[in-house]
This record gives sequence, structure tokens and C-alpha cells, in this order.
Amino acid sequence: MKLLSLASACVALVLLATAAQAHFVWVYTAADSTGKLVPHISFGEGTGPSEVDLLDNVKQTKAWLQKAGQKPQALTLTKQAGEELGSWVADVDAQGAVVFATCDYGVIERGGKALLLQYYAKKLDATPEQLKTLGRTEQLPLDVVPTLAGDQCQLTVLWQGKPAANSEVTIEKKGGKAEKLTADAEGRLSFKTSGAGEYSIRAKHVEADKTGEREGKAYTSASHYSTLTLNIQ
Repeated sequence: MKLLSLASACVALVLLATAAQAHFVWVYTAADSTGKLVPHISFGEGTGPSEVDLLDNVKQTKAWLQKAGQKPQALTLTKQAGEELGSWVADVDAQGAVVFATCDYGVIERGGKALLLQYYAKKLDATPEQLKTLGRTEQLPLDVVPTLAGDQCQLTVLWQGKPAANSEVTIEKKGGKAEKLTADAEGRLSFKTSGAGEYSIRAKHVEADKTGEREGKAYTSASHYSTLTLNIQ
């Protein structure tokens, strides 16, 4: 019985580690009680409130709001938590703006190796004006830039302003199934949209030879994840 209990505990720990690896920083918006479109930052598998116990893991997240023709405005984030779910919230109106965020997660152990983990996120409405003026977010080292042509959405993944060749990209429409794609040598890929709705998009870029030290912890690679919450109307 003790051996069985130990085995069960080990399995549980593995499942918890796997679950933790599936969490990413997301930006989404939701109307408050006054009708104001408020930006939220969450840490989970997709958009929407995340587990309260995980919110402090990304309390160092920095966020900005930007409107066409204006400079980014730094946001003050406040924790909004219920008994089980919550998010980081900024008391501003995000209507007609792009909201983006960065999170220096730090050094973690994964697969027996230490790596530096960095998150980036943004939320964008797929209107012609927003795509033209706000689709590219230069402040994000790893950025996903969308364009629309009919029912086709083209994504360009950029790392430090240059095409991120062969990037892994995951796309999921709210209520649908996730689709995994790979960008070409120019960091581009396309997918067919299925009407209006919210699309959760995630890109990954790895610096396999990146080494350094953070707070006394050495790392031998860096993993970067950038999420895009794209609202197609």
C-alpha cells in the first residue's frame, strides 16, 4: 500500500508539472459594470480568468495600452480574485486600443535543465484600422502580427524584428479545437477563419544556446512564448 501511495504521489507530481508547463500569460478584455472595456491579464491555458493560486507567479508582469497615433501608456495592474479564479486588471477603457504585456518569469527547471522563461502577450481587434496601425507591436521581442484577407488570416512571427523561421504556433478559436502549425522560413503561416469570434494564438521561440545567470541560478537556454488574443468581428 505504501508503494502504491508513493507511485500515486509521483504520478500526481508529474501531472502537476505538466499542467504548469501549459500555462501562459494572456491579455483579454471584458466589460465591467459600467460598460467599460477593461483589460485583464491571466496566467492559464487560454484567455479568461485563471486559478487564483497562480496569479502571483506573474505579478511582475508589465502592461501597456496603445491607441493609433499615440505612444504606449503604462498600466497599473491590480489583482482581482474570487475564491477560485481571478486576473490582473487595469482600470482603463481599452476600446479601440491594443493592450500588450511582458513577463520575465525567471529561471525554471524543465527536463533536468535550467532555462530562462519569458512571456509576452497582446490583445487586438481585427478591424482594418487596428490591423494596419496596431498590428505590429515593436515593444514585444517575440511578436505575432496578423493580417486578414477574406476568410484567411496570415500570421507573421517576428523575433527581435526579424522573421522567426519555423516557429511553432498554436491556434484555437474559442469553443473549438487547437491546431498546431509551423511557420515558414519567413516566419509566416496562414489559417482559415471560421467566422467571427475570439482566436487564441500562441507562438514559441527557443534560444538553445542562450546562457547566463539570474539571481544565482545559471541557465543554458531561453524559451520565449508570445500570445495573441485576436477578436475577429
